[in-house]
Amino acid sequence: MRKLSIPIAIILVMAFILSGCTGTGIATSWPGILVNADTIYTSYGQGVYAVSAANGSLVWRYPEKAGKASFYATPTLTSDGQLLVGDFNNELHSLDAKSGTLRWTFKANGRWIAQPVVEGSTIYAANADRTLYALDLNGGLVWKFKTKNLLWSTPLVMDGVVYLASMDHYLYAIDGRSGKEIWKTDSGGAIIGNPVNANGTIYIGTLANEILAINASNGSIQGRFAAGNAVWSGPAVKDGNLYFGDLNGTFYAVSEQDLKAVWQYKADGAVLGSPLLTDTQIVFTTETGSVVALDYTGKLIYNKKLTEKLYGTPVASGENLIIGTTVKENILLALDSSGNQVWLLAQPK
Repeated sequence: MRKLSIPIAIILVMAFILSGCTGTGIATSWPGILVNADTIYTSYGQGVYAVSAANGSLVWRYPEKAGKASFYATPTLTSDGQLLVGDFNNELHSLDAKSGTLRWTFKANGRWIAQPVVEGSTIYAANADRTLYALDLNGGLVWKFKTKNLLWSTPLVMDGVVYLASMDHYLYAIDGRSGKEIWKTDSGGAIIGNPVNANGTIYIGTLANEILAINASNGSIQGRFAAGNAVWSGPAVKDGNLYFGDLNGTFYAVSEQDLKAVWQYKADGAVLGSPLLTDTQIVFTTETGSVVALDYTGKLIYNKKLTEKLYGTPVASGENLIIGTTVKENILLALDSSGNQVWLLAQPK
C-alpha cells in the first residue's frame, strides 16, 4: 500500500464526522445539496430545507423547530414525490417533497452520510454501520449487505448491479434484486468518494493516493493513476478525461484511455469534493475557502476566495453555482458564472 499522508485539518474533519458514532463529541459536516428544477433541497445541522433557486428564499423546513437530529447527507428524490434524507441520529427520513411533512423513517445502527439511490421501486442506502440497506418505497427492508468498515460512498446502480465502495478497501458488485455478492476488488486503500461509470469502466479514488479503473463486469483492475496525495472524492468524467483533486491541492485532468496526466493545476488547499463540469468550466472548492474555475485546458478563469473552509462539490442551478458553507450562521451561497454572490441562505432563527 502507498504511504498515506493526510493534512491535519482533514484528520480533524474525519474525527468530527466520526464523533458521535460512540455517543461523544460534537457532530459537524457540510451541507448536502440537491437541485431539482426551481427548488434546491439541502440538509445542514438541525434541519432539511427546501429553497427557491431563484432568490434563496425558504419554502419549508423540516422539522419546523430544531430537534436533536443533525442532517448533512445529500437528499434524494423519488418518482412518487418523496425526499429521502438521512441524519446523524441513525434515521433515514422520507419527506413529502412539496410540503416537507414526514412520511416514514427507517432506523439503522450508524450515521447516514452517503446519499441514497433509487432505482425502480428500490432504495439503496449505505450507512456508516457498514451496511447497505435495500428498502422498498415505504421504508420496508428488502435485504441488507454487510461490509467490514464504514460506508460513506453513494452506491452506483447500473444494469441491475449495485457497486458499493467501502472504507474496508473493497469495491463490491452486488446483485440488486437478491443482495448477493457478485465480485469484490481490493483497491489497496479506503474509498470515501463515489464510484463513477464511463463506458463499462468504474473509476474510484482512494486514500492510498490513487485513481483506479475497474472492469464493471468482473472487477479486474484495468489501470491505476498515482496522485500526489490521497484522493478523497471520486472523479468526474467528461469527453474522455477524468477530473479530480487530491488532499495536497493538486487538481488533475487524466486521460480515460490510458490513465496518463493531461495537465495539472496547483490549487491553494486540499480538494475534497468532486468537481462540477459545465459546458465551459471545471469548478471545485478547496479547504482554504477558494471556489476555483478552470477551462478545459487547465487555465484559471477565476478564484473566488471565501472566508470559510469548503469541502463539498459545487452544484449547478441554472446559470448559478450553489456552494455549501461551513459557517454555522449560513447554509448556502449562490454564485454567478463569474464567481459573484447572487444570494445567501442564512440559518433560520
